[in-house]
Amino acid sequence: MGELFPVDLGASFIHGIDDNPISKEAKKAGSKIVVAPENVKMIGEDKVEISEKQSDKIRVIYGKLVAESLKLVRSKKDNNHRCQPGSYNLIRWYASPFCEAEYATKKKIRYRRTDVDSKRYKEYDCTANYALGKAVRDGKAVKYNKLTQEDKRLIGWSIQNDEYSDNACLTTQSALHSMTEDNNDYSGRHAYIQQGYSRVVDNIFRNCQEHSQFEIFFNCQIKRIEYARDGPPTRNKKGTKSKGKIFFSDTCRVISADNVKHDLDFVVCALPLGVLKESEWRKESGGIKFEPALSKLKIEAINALGFGCLNKIVLQFQNAFWRKTFLGSDTYSFGNVTGLHPQYYFFYDIGYLLAEDKNNAPAILVTMVSGKDAVKIEACKDRKVILEVCEVLTFLFTEESVPKKPIRYKITRWGSDRFSRGSYSFLPPGSSPHDYGILSEPSNGNGDSHNLEHKETMRLFWAGEHTNEAHPATAHGAMESGVRAAEEV
Repeated sequence: MGELFPVDLGASFIHGIDDNPISKEAKKAGSKIVVAPENVKMIGEDKVEISEKQSDKIRVIYGKLVAESLKLVRSKKDNNHRCQPGSYNLIRWYASPFCEAEYATKKKIRYRRTDVDSKRYKEYDCTANYALGKAVRDGKAVKYNKLTQEDKRLIGWSIQNDEYSDNACLTTQSALHSMTEDNNDYSGRHAYIQQGYSRVVDNIFRNCQEHSQFEIFFNCQIKRIEYARDGPPTRNKKGTKSKGKIFFSDTCRVISADNVKHDLDFVVCALPLGVLKESEWRKESGGIKFEPALSKLKIEAINALGFGCLNKIVLQFQNAFWRKTFLGSDTYSFGNVTGLHPQYYFFYDIGYLLAEDKNNAPAILVTMVSGKDAVKIEACKDRKVILEVCEVLTFLFTEESVPKKPIRYKITRWGSDRFSRGSYSFLPPGSSPHDYGILSEPSNGNGDSHNLEHKETMRLFWAGEHTNEAHPATAHGAMESGVRAAEEV
């Protein structure tokens, strides 16, 4: 089979390499950063490459439709889409079916739809799907009925790409927040880490162990976090509270599923938002419990924010049949615009991109599925998913010898993974970037946090991409939040 080749199953991109903390940590770890080419070869129904001219034309049209959608939201002239209480009973958590008892027995996908307090809605916000549909119906930017079927499929491809970016369907995304230019990234080109993200994480762990008293507990599932326990304080040996120090005490306790107790001075909670949503939903029947209960503001933010689902299918073949058709130094990916299994809309040749020796690059393709489609493949058996993907490849490359199945494959299932319950956050109607700020605020012994100006000693601190108002839904945002939490402690 040859040597093992690293492929990230979770985060893989560095979103903007200029001044990105992930770029800096990757260099410290001795990892090579590989810039991702931006060109995507689009293959249409006739199994030939769609011209760059046609692709560019549709890209401009779609950009105009998005711009008109934003005008609709901001103009405040259309009273038909005003937010009303109960009007946005949305999927805010795509992994919710996997927490239903019915799913475990019948494999039936049933989403938990939730609304939020009517005061949370911006009066003229709406779903991205509504705003885009209105722009199309009004004939904004283009007469949609005059487009060819291939043009319409190209627009559908662009929608799939936007849904991948937010790992959620347009029917659940806020037009006010999600259809604006992506400001979560740093400047510069997007890139991959050649040896994978794990090398960066391992290097950070090694540095922690070398420079501090650092202990890692593996396979330690947590069921309870207490952060206001009564206990005698222990004076800090280096000073007193009056000199800017605080008393140490076993005010916090973390209890594992097998009832092992860890008494601590502080806790930094970096649980994914999906796990926090499940804990809030299943207060009486499982999930992680907080004692005291979290503040109302925090619970509202947890419920209001969206947590989507993005899954990868990684396939390794005996030979790279797709490279015989096209492959250049500026291209490593191709788009499926045929209409066949459109959820597998994008493929990239990670083996060629990251290989040092391009002539002997392993034949490894990756495709990604987001939103409801990502949940559906989690409910399917591997055989069905691989069969569908191979059907797409066979249809795209009919003149090549396409194997019936890969020699190796891996399908991620982040929604049903109980330690993640999804992929990363997004903003539905009824939420705002301010919710990320609320989730970042430390908590005191009363469960309160917001606007306390840190006059009280905080014991519970928060990290994770969903706590970074400036860079949510990114790996660098998650890392920055951890640094911020450490500084707060």
